[in-house]
Amino acid sequence: MDAGLFAEYAYNRLQHSHKLVVGPMFQKELGRSQFNLNILLERRLDRPLPGESPRATQLSYALQWRWHGSRPWLSPGVQGYGSLGRAGHLRSETFNLGPALFGESALGGGRKLKYSSALLVGLTRATADATVRFQLEYEFF
Repeated sequence: MDAGLFAEYAYNRLQHSHKLVVGPMFQKELGRSQFNLNILLERRLDRPLPGESPRATQLSYALQWRWHGSRPWLSPGVQGYGSLGRAGHLRSETFNLGPALFGESALGGGRKLKYSSALLVGLTRATADATVRFQLEYEFF
């Protein structure tokens, strides 16, 4: 199993808010299957506005299964995203799950174009009924 650490600091200029997201990332390859699990803790760092409740640390996760076939530009899989709410008061708040397609293409010279797309269905009341997700990456070394 491969493990990593995700860390992100974000500043929203319009809302003047600061946010920190950290958490472990896990990946396991079994035959042609690849499994991923990311567990993320998110906390706003700015002070609450007057009358606003104190900031709480939120727990979310991302799941993924991908099958590596003979064509690197087209691999089927499944993606899921969810939120468990405030740390210390965990309950399933949101959960999206659905089919996904992944692919990559080598461009030469250490460059690569990668994509992932998914049609996610909301499985809780607090989740949108359907979400279309698309991510495009340009890698260079």
